Amino acid sequence: LAAAGDWPARYAAWELALLAEIGFGLDLDRCAVTGGTADLAWVSPRSGRAVGRAAGAPWAERLLPLPGFLRDGWQVPPAPAEVVAALELTGFFLEVWIAPGLRRETLPEARARAVAAIRRSAAGPRGPS
Repeated sequence: LAAAGDWPARYAAWELALLAEIGFGLDLDRCAVTGGTADLAWVSPRSGRAVGRAAGAPWAERLLPLPGFLRDGWQVPPAPAEVVAALELTGFFLEVWIAPGLRRETLPEARARAVAAIRRSAAGPRGPS
């Protein structure tokens, strides 16, 4: 049974599975450049394939961060920043690959509100201003 606090991470994993189920799965198993499986740090926004840290370093600013828990799973809930990065990753591909085929050509506003709430939660409580 999942812990109550890990639902945002499970939701991000669900979005990753949704992409795969509808035929737009990301290839997070090996580096698109070298074929290696170690130290995968990014995802190519063009191909949806993982890129190793060393191979992708020259293009790091153009690549999307790959949260390790999406590739390797997790025993405890990942850090909130990792969950936000995962939602940014899946959201990018949902917007680019899926949304154009939707009637309104954009993702439902409910997703944006949910991600914003998760992002606020990840930022932690704010003191008085």
